[in-house]
Amino acid sequence: MQRRSPWPPEDHAKRLETFRRLRSGRLPSSGIRARYLRKNGERFDVFIVNSRLLDPRGRITGLVASVSDFTHQLETGNALRASTAQLKSLTNQLLAVEERERKRISRELHDSLGQTLSALKYRLEEASNACGGDGCRLAVKKKLGTAGRVLGNAINEVRSIVSDLRPSILDDLGLLSAIGWFCRDFERAHPGFRVATRIRVAETELPEELKIIIFRLLQESLRNAVEHGAAGRATLRLAKRGALLEFSVRDDGTGFAPKSVPRGFGILGMNERTELSGGTFALTSSPDKGTTVCATWQLGARR
Repeated sequence: MQRRSPWPPEDHAKRLETFRRLRSGRLPSSGIRARYLRKNGERFDVFIVNSRLLDPRGRITGLVASVSDFTHQLETGNALRASTAQLKSLTNQLLAVEERERKRISRELHDSLGQTLSALKYRLEEASNACGGDGCRLAVKKKLGTAGRVLGNAINEVRSIVSDLRPSILDDLGLLSAIGWFCRDFERAHPGFRVATRIRVAETELPEELKIIIFRLLQESLRNAVEHGAAGRATLRLAKRGALLEFSVRDDGTGFAPKSVPRGFGILGMNERTELSGGTFALTSSPDKGTTVCATWQLGARR
């Protein structure tokens, strides 16, 4: 009776070549992967660790091999990779849903609450202006003025919340206009802090789905520079070189040792947003030498 081959027919020539190379000493003894057949014809994956038996003159007199079935480990690894890919996809969808919800709430605050507060402030100002005499007490006019100022502060807060949620300028005028607006607004809110911009890309060259990612990275980077790094200056760069889109923010703050990042830096979120959009995220920093946040995307190779 002819002996049945222990490996699949299509692998027969490959396995013979493997053993020929092993006998000649041209294969490492660290191990090789192969597919074998069970008695019932089922295929399974094995890992072979081999060694050669040598005589006193160094000639090969035999081979010893240890064959381990690692089908289960391989299946577990494949399942884990599939689960990781699914988790990334779900996270990406959650981020997209979050941005859509931010946009909806921002519009509602702007169109409903913001306009109502503005109308009320206008009516109070009218009442205050009409209360110039004819028995109108000074105290009433003073209270109306105070109420107007409180409403003015409330309106400014609503505008600030709206811009944090989803600045309308990003959707109406694009990322480059939103960057300019945010940097100017950030400088006004933090006197003494300055942002230099180095933009070498046109709005039409920016993929729509990356615009909000870049804007969120900018928000987080500048806030970290001021709140955690005590920086006085930051330089923003956005450029396209061939198919590579590069974004970075470098500050002159106190910096830190990357292995001891304080909580609240939001670095995990920045990294996650970048990688889920098909990019590569990097952060470099050292004590007293500032911090640089960098994200790059290969536009032709994005998912």
